[in-house]
Amino acid sequence: MTKKVLYISGGGGLGHVARDLTIARELRKLKPDYEIIWLAEEPATSVLKEAGEKVVGNLWRANIEMNLQANDKNEWNVGRFFLYYTKFAQEDIINNQAIIEKEKPDIIVGDEAYNQFFAFTGNPALAKQPFVYLSDFTKSGPMTFNPKERIGIWVLNRMWLQKSIKGWNQIPSAANIFFFPEEDVPDERLGLFLMNTREALGKFKNTYYVGYPAQFDPADYKNTAAIKKRLGYGNEPLIICAVGGSSVGKAVLNLCGRAYPLIKAQMPDVKMVMVAGPSIDPKSLNMPEGIDVRGYVPNLFEHYAASDLAIVLGGGTSTLELAALKRPFIYLPLEKHFEQQHIVALRNERYHAGIMMRFPETTPEMLAQAVVSNIGKKVEYLDMPIDGCKKAAEIIAKLM
Repeated sequence: MTKKVLYISGGGGLGHVARDLTIARELRKLKPDYEIIWLAEEPATSVLKEAGEKVVGNLWRANIEMNLQANDKNEWNVGRFFLYYTKFAQEDIINNQAIIEKEKPDIIVGDEAYNQFFAFTGNPALAKQPFVYLSDFTKSGPMTFNPKERIGIWVLNRMWLQKSIKGWNQIPSAANIFFFPEEDVPDERLGLFLMNTREALGKFKNTYYVGYPAQFDPADYKNTAAIKKRLGYGNEPLIICAVGGSSVGKAVLNLCGRAYPLIKAQMPDVKMVMVAGPSIDPKSLNMPEGIDVRGYVPNLFEHYAASDLAIVLGGGTSTLELAALKRPFIYLPLEKHFEQQHIVALRNERYHAGIMMRFPETTPEMLAQAVVSNIGKKVEYLDMPIDGCKKAAEIIAKLM
């Protein structure tokens, strides 16, 4: 009988599903006789179906909530999102458990599938098969002085410490995989009077640090001119502007549009490609003439490889890909977003990758000048350990 993997692809945007598909490909090399089925939500669901994957159910509407919070300030508070999420967690757990009972998988892999993590750690008896939890960050923190937010996140961190560690260690077969080197774990407390983050993670059994999850080999993308030709670009300086799978970064695209005429005045032959992604209607972007506005672009990393400069949010995947490809890039992290403002920004700083600009302080003139000063510039980023997907697949295969 063919054995079955239930892969829960959570997290916002499209970065998670990109690495999940890469892990799935690596897993099929190791276990070709296993069937992989998926739980996800839009826009990841469409990406999975386009890749020929079998989707058996939908997750809670995290991306819908992200899009509802989109505004012209380029902000999204992930801490508040977690507090909001707790209102719907039980409903999602029930939905997932019904699918698990119906499909009877032999192993469950959850990429930031918080609902399943808390379901199993809260009641380890539910975990009747091996469970692998994947994540690329270790903590969240308050981003405002709002007392409700600060207290709420402290309580969530305390609950995680008190309940999750004990429950995790009671699950018979479990693995905790983090997509970064162990030295990336913050050497700081999870909150006032709470345990140090490194100490806390050391209490979880079977925890692995596998490096970063690139979905390509940078050696295949060193010939920029050849990649430009293959993708239909000319030899002109190319700028790629992209904000991921949700609509929260629309304000950054608008800023790029206002900066474009100023860049064009100094670089008449420049080409700007604006990738709206699956959640922003390209027609809703009122851009100056000359900008190539596109919707969802598969394998966006190839266009990054062809670029002479990219402008992105502070997403973990997009900035990782650009750093691995050694391309010049400017990133404007979402305001009030703990992961982008702290975790990703610190990672980029360690590897000397990218130029960080704060959206509220950046005018079109400032962005244009940063682009003109850095486009096509040779960068000196440090090399990164980027074989996380392959290592994760090997760990999952062992548990199978």
